[in-house]
Amino acid sequence: MRPRASKQYEAVVLQQIRYGDSSVIVKVYSRSEGVMSFIARSARKPVKGITGALFQPLTQIEFVAAPSANSDGLAILREARLIQTAAVSGGDVIRGCIVLFLAEVLLSTIRQHEADEELYGFIIETIEHIQICEENELNDFPLIFLVQLSDILGFGPTDDYSKDNSVFWLLEGKFYRFAPGSEAFIDSREGEGFSSLLKAARTGSGLSLTGSSRRYLLRQLLSYFACHHQGMSTIKSHEILHTILS
Repeated sequence: MRPRASKQYEAVVLQQIRYGDSSVIVKVYSRSEGVMSFIARSARKPVKGITGALFQPLTQIEFVAAPSANSDGLAILREARLIQTAAVSGGDVIRGCIVLFLAEVLLSTIRQHEADEELYGFIIETIEHIQICEENELNDFPLIFLVQLSDILGFGPTDDYSKDNSVFWLLEGKFYRFAPGSEAFIDSREGEGFSSLLKAARTGSGLSLTGSSRRYLLRQLLSYFACHHQGMSTIKSHEILHTILS
């Protein structure tokens, strides 16, 4: 049987998993194919410039891979090169934790195998922004990201806050006058701050949140994703963010 021809792709790395003694399995979101996975043989023992460093979370790469002979098999990496990376120096703890958090959220929410140019472009803009983001913007970066991602995925919250309607119902995705009984909600004390966050994410307006409000809204936004994105897995890295975001 003639081997299937290799193809070139552009993609963002979401995850790498050790495989055997020297290889890794890499899951990416590609510009042309959506979610795909390939095996990089000897990535942990550098060969022809292919190293595990190329496959750090939120690294944008260009690569050539040969499709598997089986429709459900892994593509085989032939060559790869770095375009840009969101990886940061070891001393930048906050930025490094944010990168891991963003990658985990994307890995959990992006399931489709079809290409989506808007989503891919948003991820690239996120990678570029995290590299140049000022320190005073970092604390709000994960919250802004979650709101913008929810908009792109089609379930963004409705910002219809008012003094009379200040309780945000997570399941309904909009503000109401009163709490919804046993269902999850953002209480009236944080409703105005949440409305300000939605405006900041969508218009670039200023945002001023206390550390406690920021941590509360981060937890609630993840709960909101769980309500509206079927199959979303538990995000673990946000626990680290809670300890470092002020």
